Amino acid sequence: MKKPLMLALLLGALGSGLAQADACVPERAPASAWGANPITTYLIAALAPDKLIGWNFAPPPEARGFFPAATLERPVVGGWFGQGKTPNLETLAALKPDISLVSGATVAVKNSVHALEQLGLASCEIRADHVDDYPAALRKAGKALGVAERGEQMAVMAEHLLAARQKSSLNPAPRIYYAEGPDGLASECDGSIHAEVITLAGGVNVHRCPGDSGKDRFGMVRVDFEQLVSYDPDWIVTQDMSFARKLKGDARWKSLRAVREGRVLLMPQVPFRWMDRPPSYMRLLAMHWLAERIQPKPYALDVPKATQDFFALFFQRELDAHAVQAILNPEVH
Repeated sequence: MKKPLMLALLLGALGSGLAQADACVPERAPASAWGANPITTYLIAALAPDKLIGWNFAPPPEARGFFPAATLERPVVGGWFGQGKTPNLETLAALKPDISLVSGATVAVKNSVHALEQLGLASCEIRADHVDDYPAALRKAGKALGVAERGEQMAVMAEHLLAARQKSSLNPAPRIYYAEGPDGLASECDGSIHAEVITLAGGVNVHRCPGDSGKDRFGMVRVDFEQLVSYDPDWIVTQDMSFARKLKGDARWKSLRAVREGRVLLMPQVPFRWMDRPPSYMRLLAMHWLAERIQPKPYALDVPKATQDFFALFFQRELDAHAVQAILNPEVH
């Protein structure tokens, strides 16, 4: 272990108690912040992008123009977000954020809190597992970041979008397969936070898992094609462009009714994936986007207008009608 990190750990052990005192309600606004996983990082990027000191992984190309250029150029620090991923603690100690937001949405939170305490870094836990958590999450994160008024505005919009959910009149409800990965043969079990948008949109996730096999927070459970044939979903939804491209000429997938009838949906990707990976506040729009497509017309919410309002507040970006339609209707390329 290098000397700077050893010193940081020693100082952290002495000062961690002080660092943790009322971290979620700081006496003065923090100048810098870090998210321990993508869910909290994207919260900071929307609430206070100038304070974000680094990313868990490189932001996608689609994020260009929706976050400040200086924010997008911040270093990749890593983070705790499943499958044993951890941050570069030496880099994190050197950057020394005033506050770190942690969440247990996709990995146990205790590991990240303990490591941050050892570095003497203050942390604030934000519950953001489910879409319904977001009004409270935005308010709490806003206060922790010293932007309580902005957090309140975003929380009110989240409440509006949650209240606008429309119960499907279809009986039975549309049955949906969530295709993940380049081959489309990974998915999420019914009840997983990664596929929550399906239920919120009035659909039914066809992939049921026995016992506790679907409770792995990382998800992406492998599915046999024969099993998928037996599901015979009404719709297939995906976020994977390579899979959507593959479907165009794949005879095996054309054996599925949903593919033959053109009921394959590519979820929006701007400024990052809406439905999942990570399961973020973009689900507030994703549930309406999906509901508008699988439920009878007309749909109660004006989804293009809601998207414009959301982007204006969350990303401080005004979108014209053409830009909104391009986001809502991603082309397979």
